[in-house]
Amino acid sequence: GSGESSSDADAAAPGRVEDYIQTASQCYVSRKATLHHAGSIELRGKSIVESGASIHGISSPPSSSGTGRSRKVRIGRYCYIGPNVTLRPATMPSADNDVDDDNNSNDNSDDKPRQEMSLIVGANTSIGEGTTSQASAIGSSVIVGRGCTLGNRCVLKDCVLVEDGTVVPSDMVVPPFAVVRGDPARILDADDDVLPESAAVAIPEERVAAFGAFASSLGG
Repeated sequence: GSGESSSDADAAAPGRVEDYIQTASQCYVSRKATLHHAGSIELRGKSIVESGASIHGISSPPSSSGTGRSRKVRIGRYCYIGPNVTLRPATMPSADNDVDDDNNSNDNSDDKPRQEMSLIVGANTSIGEGTTSQASAIGSSVIVGRGCTLGNRCVLKDCVLVEDGTVVPSDMVVPPFAVVRGDPARILDADDDVLPESAAVAIPEERVAAFGAFASSLGG
């Protein structure tokens, strides 16, 4: 069914407890994962970060106006960040830049000052192997499949299913309970497929069970 995803493989993930760092908030972070600018990354608890995953915190300093001082990359409870996933903060033109963003569609050019935005990933969300993300927000109870691309500043609302290999364009907003697929991503209509309202309960239950099975398999 729609609530199933290839990214939910962690329930039976092989591994050894020594392969992971267990944090005070009971997260398991693979020793082969990389957290860049870790001081701005917050793992809320009982989440799993797999081998080869790369989570980028906030590297750019606040603008001269002082905005951006409290920016964070925050990952909610019971999340699963799969192998070789890359999470980067979304970017926007710096407040110090005189270019009018509304009149310049090529706002990702390398020669323009960029300001990184906060990234909030909600609870009970799983991101499948090899996915790269520069989303500005990923909601709770979201399932992102393998090999997806989440473009700059896109937003995934709660209870969204992103099928394997989907490319979500920059600035796209995916509404709650939507299923998206394709390159570029399209939102399937009710005649094709949508997540049932019960997903709001079923997905958290699955994530909690998967975390428990993972921890048990490591003896945690």
